[in-house]
Amino acid sequence: MLARGRAHGSYLFDGTALEAGRSFWSMALCFPLFFLLGRLAGAGDSLHEWVIESLGFVIAWLAFALAAEAMAGMAGKGPNFTRFIAAWNWTNLFQYAALVVGSLLGTAFGSGMLQIMSLLVVAYALWLEWFTTRNVLGVAAVPAAMFVLLDLAIGLFVQGIVVRVNG
Repeated sequence: MLARGRAHGSYLFDGTALEAGRSFWSMALCFPLFFLLGRLAGAGDSLHEWVIESLGFVIAWLAFALAAEAMAGMAGKGPNFTRFIAAWNWTNLFQYAALVVGSLLGTAFGSGMLQIMSLLVVAYALWLEWFTTRNVLGVAAVPAAMFVLLDLAIGLFVQGIVVRVNG
């Protein structure tokens, strides 16, 4: 429901530590989509490069979870964190699926359409993360945007290291 902009989807998460822990299985479901996105983007063919890419994927995912927990505590929303991280983990599946579908459609229709689809899908992914953060963590619009920026910063930092190592 969150992926369709329905705030009451946030109530589907019970907020237990067990649910939050189990939600990290979404990472395993997202990994094949991450791999496919890499292949579509022309990522390297060697096993070494994919091991480094895979490590970057896991590190960025877990680093955001740790940083978001600290940030939620600083925002006075620590009690909402387990619900938030469960929702965040599962909405990543929708984000990766949208990125793959957008990339495939864009590739099928040429480079101009690929750029348009990429912009639309990235906008959706950013909006979904912001919407999930705002509704599940229970923060205002600007703090929710700060969580999204934190995720982007971590992702860009880790990807920069991955590119350097694979360079």
